Amino acid sequence: MRFKVFAVVAFVPFWLMACGGGSGGGTTAPVTPLPAWTVTPAAMTAAPDVTLPSSAVFTAASNVFQDPVYIQAVDPQNVVYLLQSSRRVDGGGYQLTLATSKRLAVGRYTGSVELRFCPVSDCAQQHPGSPQRVPYDITVVNPYQTPPLSRIPGLPDWETHQGNAAHTGYVPVSLDAAKFTTRWRWQRFDGRSMGAPVVANDKVFVTTANAFLHHTLQAIKEADGTLAWEYANYFLTTAPAVSNGAVYFAKASSFSDGFLWAINASDGSLRFRTAGSTSQAATGGQAPTIMAGRVYVNSALDGASAATGGTQSFDATTGSLAWARSWDDAYRFQAGTPALDAQFSYTVWESFQGNQRSRKVYALDAATGAIAKVTDLGGVGPTSDPVPVLASNGRLLVSDGQTLRLVQPLSGSILWTLETSSYAVEPVVAGDTVFVANGLRKQLEARNLNTGDLLWAWPIDAALDQFFFSNMVVTDSHVFVSTRRATYAIDRNTHRPAAWSYPMAGAKAISANGILYIATAADTLPGFNPINDGGLTAINLR
Repeated sequence: MRFKVFAVVAFVPFWLMACGGGSGGGTTAPVTPLPAWTVTPAAMTAAPDVTLPSSAVFTAASNVFQDPVYIQAVDPQNVVYLLQSSRRVDGGGYQLTLATSKRLAVGRYTGSVELRFCPVSDCAQQHPGSPQRVPYDITVVNPYQTPPLSRIPGLPDWETHQGNAAHTGYVPVSLDAAKFTTRWRWQRFDGRSMGAPVVANDKVFVTTANAFLHHTLQAIKEADGTLAWEYANYFLTTAPAVSNGAVYFAKASSFSDGFLWAINASDGSLRFRTAGSTSQAATGGQAPTIMAGRVYVNSALDGASAATGGTQSFDATTGSLAWARSWDDAYRFQAGTPALDAQFSYTVWESFQGNQRSRKVYALDAATGAIAKVTDLGGVGPTSDPVPVLASNGRLLVSDGQTLRLVQPLSGSILWTLETSSYAVEPVVAGDTVFVANGLRKQLEARNLNTGDLLWAWPIDAALDQFFFSNMVVTDSHVFVSTRRATYAIDRNTHRPAAWSYPMAGAKAISANGILYIATAADTLPGFNPINDGGLTAINLR
C-alpha cells in the first residue's frame, strides 16, 4: 500500500537506564532493555459504509524516547492506514489516527496493521520495541436507504443562505432522531471544495471549485444522488440560490462577462445573465437573496468610485435592474447578502481603509431602494461579509466575530450586546430563542432573544473539537451543529446530543422532503477532520 509518513519530533532528552557495576569477580548487573512501545487501544474495530471511512485515535507510548521519532503504518491488505500522527501527549507518547481505506467493498476484513517507530524517515532503522501490531476487524456495510420522496406539509424549500430571506436557519418541523438514516453520498473525487447547498423541486444545487477556483454548478437528484446536470462558470461565483424554477448566482470576482446569472433548474440551460463591469463584484460567497419575484445582491468596488458598490435589486424572471443603491464611502466595501421582509432590505455594510473600519446597518425600501434608516454599529470586530439575521418584530441579529448585537434597524437602537470574543458561525433563531455557537466558551448556547440571557448550553469536547464549523440549522426539536470533526443533532428538550451524529462537518440544509444535506469541505488544513472529502451527504430525517 502507499502509506503516509509523518515526522514527529519530540523535544525531550533521552535517558539511558542506569547499569549497575558489580563488585568482585568482574561480574556486572544485566542491562535492563528499553521498554517496548505500547499501543492503546490494542485493536481496531469499525463498521464504515461503502464510501465513508472510519477512523480511530490511538496512543503509542514508551518510557524511553530517542529523537526524532517517525511513524509508519504498513498493512499488506491495504485496509488500514495511518491517517494522522499529530502531537505529543502527556505521559510520554504520541497520539495517532488510523483509518480505513476509501472505497472498500461491502464485507468483513480481518488482519493487522504494523506500526513502526523509527529514528529515520524511511524507517531503515527502528527504535527498540518497534514494530507493534494492531489487529483489526472491519465490517464494511451499505447503510443507504432511499424511500420514495414526499414533501412534509408546511415545510418550505431551502432557497438561499440559511434557508430563507430572513436567514434564520429555522425549519418548522419536529423530528425523531431514532429514525435518521443515511440516504446517499455524492462526491466528485477530484479534490474540489463544495459550497453551501440549496434545495427545491426534488433537486439539490451546489457549486464546487477546483484549485484554480473555476466553479461548476451541479444539480443532484434528491431521490438517488445521481447528477441531473452541471453548468461550468469561470472563476469564483457565490453560492447558489433557487426560486421561480431558476438557480441564481453572482460573480464574486470582477469580470465583464456578467454579474447576476440565472440557470434553468430543470435542465441547466442559461436563462439570463446581467451586464457586469470589470470593477464590479458580489461581496462574500453567500447566495443572493430572493423575495417576491426579485433577486437582491450586494456588490462592492475596489477603488475610489462607489458608482456600483451597494445593494441591487433585479427582476427574477428577466434579470432587468429594478434599482441600485450605492454608498458614499470612497474606499473598499465588504458586505454579505441582504436579509429581507415584505417591506425592507437590510444590509450590514462594512467599509474600511487601512486600520479604519466602519460598520453600519442600512434599512432600504425593498421596492425602491430608498434609505429608510442607517444604524452605526461602530468599528469593532474582525469579521468581513457580515450577514444579518432577521428576527421577529423587525429586529436584526448582527455578529461581527467578537460581539453579537440585537438591533432595531428602523429606530436605530441597539437592544442588547453580548461580548464573546469569538463567534464562529451565524446565530439561528426559532421564535424567541436564539442559538449561538460560542467559540470563546466552546459551547452551543440557547439565549432569550428579547434579553440575551442564557437559557441553556451544550459544551463541546474541547480535547477533540476545538471549534464550531460552518452553519447551524434549527428545527422545533433539534439544533444541527458541526464541530471540526462531526455534525450533531442537539435535542432542544434534553440539551444533549441525540443518539445520531455524522462523522463529517460542513454546510447544512434541510429540504421540503425532510432530508438533511451536509456539504463537506475538502479539508487539507491542520485541525480539521482529515476525512472531510468535499462530498455531499443526504440524511433521511424520518
